[in-house]
Amino acid sequence: GNFFGQVHLVIQGEPVQNRGNNIMSRPCTIAWDGTRWNASIGGTALEGSVLNQWSGATVDVAGNGQDDGRFAVGVKVTGPVGGLWHYEFAVHNLDNSRGGGVLRIPVDPGATVTNAGFRDLDVDPINDWTFARIGNEITFSAGAQNAVEWNTLYNFWFDCSVAPSFGIVTVDQARPGPGGLGIAFNSEVPSGIPSARVQSVGGSCGECANSFYELFPSS
Repeated sequence: GNFFGQVHLVIQGEPVQNRGNNIMSRPCTIAWDGTRWNASIGGTALEGSVLNQWSGATVDVAGNGQDDGRFAVGVKVTGPVGGLWHYEFAVHNLDNSRGGGVLRIPVDPGATVTNAGFRDLDVDPINDWTFARIGNEITFSAGAQNAVEWNTLYNFWFDCSVAPSFGIVTVDQARPGPGGLGIAFNSEVPSGIPSARVQSVGGSCGECANSFYELFPSS
């Protein structure tokens, strides 16, 4: 597999808006030589959550509106295989003290959702998050005493018959405190709502000095 090391600098009392350069990650190699494990670093260091190293993923960072820390939510969609897209989510609590208790993902009410799964830091199935799908929403809810705590990363996935489009994923706070009850993230979701994308197709063959428009008599 691919391994990455992350360093997190904590400055007591530092406001959230000044923490953009507190976290940095870098690729590393971990190898067994027959006697011991050896680790070495390489590649390019990136500021922010280690999720920024996730090739092909869409990552967004947000907070609850108060000076209570942030989360990063990443998603990578692959497929389709056999008519199903695979959605892989990762939730990284960067420095939020209230923790994350529920992950909410919008879904097309007519979609088929299968093969949902979850991974945390231990092998105890009793505290695993539980999956549910009700109408136009998929939820993963925290097990007993297993919120996404400070500087912890949890993994969620499922297969779906609906292709990805852009939408809002929400992380509910696990405990009461200042700020909103949930935190919203721009993401890719199987909402079934058509989306527009911008893609560069290269430079023009001439120069354009003015803008142009067309006036329609009615919308």
